[in-house]
Amino acid sequence: MNDFNNKDKTRLEKIQKKLYEKNFVQEKTKRHSLDNKNYNLNTDWEDKSKKESEYKDFSDFIDEKKKKRIGFFGYTMILAFIFFLASISYAGYVFFGGTQTISANDVDITISGPVSVGAGENLSLDLIIQNNNPVALKDVDLIINWPSGTKSSENLVDPVNRVVERIDDVEPGTLTRETAEAVLFGDEGDNKEISVKIEYQVDGSNAIFSKEKKFSIILNAAPARISVSALEEVSSGQEVEFVATVTSNSTSEIKNLMVTTRYPFGFNFIKSSVDPTYSNNIWVIDSLSPNEKKEIKIRGTITGQDEEERVFRFNTGLVSDENPEEIGVVFNNYIHDLVIKKPFVGLNLSINGNSDPVVVVNGGERIRADLVFNNNTNDVINDLDIRLRFDGVAFDESEIRASDGYYRSADNTLIFNSENFPSLERIDAREEIRTDFSFRIKDLLRSNLNVKNPDVKIDLMVNGKRVSSSNSETEIKETSTKVIKLLSDVSVRSFTLRESGPFQNIGPIPPKVDTETTYTVTLNASNSSNDLNNARMTAVLPQYVFWNNKVSPSSEVYSYDENSKTLVWNIGNMPAGTGINSNAREISFQVSLFPSISQVGEKPNLLRNLTFTALDTFTDTQIEIQGPLPNTVLTNGSTINKHEIVVE
Repeated sequence: MNDFNNKDKTRLEKIQKKLYEKNFVQEKTKRHSLDNKNYNLNTDWEDKSKKESEYKDFSDFIDEKKKKRIGFFGYTMILAFIFFLASISYAGYVFFGGTQTISANDVDITISGPVSVGAGENLSLDLIIQNNNPVALKDVDLIINWPSGTKSSENLVDPVNRVVERIDDVEPGTLTRETAEAVLFGDEGDNKEISVKIEYQVDGSNAIFSKEKKFSIILNAAPARISVSALEEVSSGQEVEFVATVTSNSTSEIKNLMVTTRYPFGFNFIKSSVDPTYSNNIWVIDSLSPNEKKEIKIRGTITGQDEEERVFRFNTGLVSDENPEEIGVVFNNYIHDLVIKKPFVGLNLSINGNSDPVVVVNGGERIRADLVFNNNTNDVINDLDIRLRFDGVAFDESEIRASDGYYRSADNTLIFNSENFPSLERIDAREEIRTDFSFRIKDLLRSNLNVKNPDVKIDLMVNGKRVSSSNSETEIKETSTKVIKLLSDVSVRSFTLRESGPFQNIGPIPPKVDTETTYTVTLNASNSSNDLNNARMTAVLPQYVFWNNKVSPSSEVYSYDENSKTLVWNIGNMPAGTGINSNAREISFQVSLFPSISQVGEKPNLLRNLTFTALDTFTDTQIEIQGPLPNTVLTNGSTINKHEIVVE
């Protein structure tokens, strides 16, 4: 506030000072002039409307008011009347031959068929297509979408999924009849849906119209059924057999019928009465006639703990169109439950320390077997008798050794009882008895045994008398099986050639220091009993040996890497009997040797790390064999003395 007063005071002082200045002149201020324009303003409001007193009578006043209101209402009525006349005119034009309206609602599809059908039986559907439009339906395509797994009614093999058929034009106000046939497959009770659709055009339009109808049907019987019979309780390690019976319920022949089973953990497949088509659990039956039965017996061993449950699943159906190792349409399934029980007595046979039901060994190998018996009861077991029966051409009965047992060659049975093994006369509750024996497996190549997928099966049988606390005796009996599978005997050989072979060789013999001498190296592979897959042989050239890029025959698949000096010979699959029933696999190539002075007096190797690998399909085992290394010693010999020794 004080600041404001001070400012005003300062301004007044300035003005006062100017008034008393000698030369002060007052500034002139610009002013606006006044005009003489007149404005006429009314003093009251004037009613410009016609007064009621000016009308002759009251009816004239009413008519005037109606004229003012008729404007909007009148115009509305006139427009409505014009629209009505236009509608009548258009309807008459259409009715008497003008533009014709097309609607999909005026096209009807009627499907007639049974409410249910047997799976694998022929299904026939009657189709009626009715056209209630005023124009014809042209370029009509009948499209039928069948459910998955449908087959042709002509051969039951060809799959039928989507069928498109061009049918005759459907004139206005008429109908046409068609028939659709196919064979449905599936499990009993399945609800299958079939879609029937038509697509058509009409004159004067490029548009494609459509109409669709769906039809549902129930499968009242599976074309084939599977049933399984087997034990419901087994002891761990015991051999068990499943009998799967496939029965045809179809009125026609079923082709490409597949049976599959899914094994639980602990089951080891031994064999089946019908060889599996794929792996060890898939069988394909080419043809099954009406009411025909086919039986597949599956044998194997099962291991597990006491009271453990194992589930085996069996399925049957048609082979998938996309994968020949799978079921495309399932007809029927069966589940078999099996409970593992702890036996009264336990008998365990281990082969080379392996207690598995199936053991893999090499031909010519000597086998150590350990036999362990356990009394799992709280009672005494007397007069225990243990017998092992050997079966298989690869078993060498002349080489069996058992200090506590007796081998009876008449029936290839090894017997352990109290006569030879006094400890078996009485086994107390929870007592364990051990013994061992040994035997040899024949060398298939040296024994000239021409057999495919060889094995040795050992059937174990235990008998004894269980004596309870009340001195009552109960006979006990247990059986189990051990299978010994033999790896295929593979022979790998190498040869060093000079005068013979597919190539001409040069250089001094014996080889001379710092001088080139060429050799032909031949690798050879034979296979005895089991089919081999993905067989190959690899070798590395030493630093003083060089690859000459000459290979015979040219049909063999190989590769050579210059950096690592590694040769890979991709042999591929080798059937059983290769080199026995047919020619051995063989490859030859030429190398150059440049010996060093440090090798004087030696016989240098021409290869190192010669290795053969393959998958044995019978034992499902990877084979790896180290082959003999070729050197400067000529396989066919030489007339030159000490031809293999490096000289200066």
